[in-house]
Amino acid sequence: MGCLINAPSDAGFLCDYKIVENYFGTDEEVSRFFNNVGKDVTFDIQRSYLSKVFEDVNEHYSNNWHVRWAGFMHTYFDTPWSFISALAAIVLLILTMIQAFFAFYGYFRPPKQ
Repeated sequence: MGCLINAPSDAGFLCDYKIVENYFGTDEEVSRFFNNVGKDVTFDIQRSYLSKVFEDVNEHYSNNWHVRWAGFMHTYFDTPWSFISALAAIVLLILTMIQAFFAFYGYFRPPKQ
């Protein structure tokens, strides 16, 4: 938790979303508690059972494509309706292109009578 909470604003954010419950009073006290709770504990990240998870998270975040894609999805498709409307727009665009193709095709190769 010390990695997640570095400032009082981090503690406030986690308390707002009910991830951490604040029994201390202020966000600064919560932040100070989590920063000091593992102060004298030795922890070898390489021998931890979570070392593979840490590596995977760091590798995933270091890939610029994942970060940009998540930012794009969060910015433009934050609600289901925005995704549905974009999907409908793409379907309509494809149908319009098909209609234009058949209009040109009928003009250049008219049906034989």
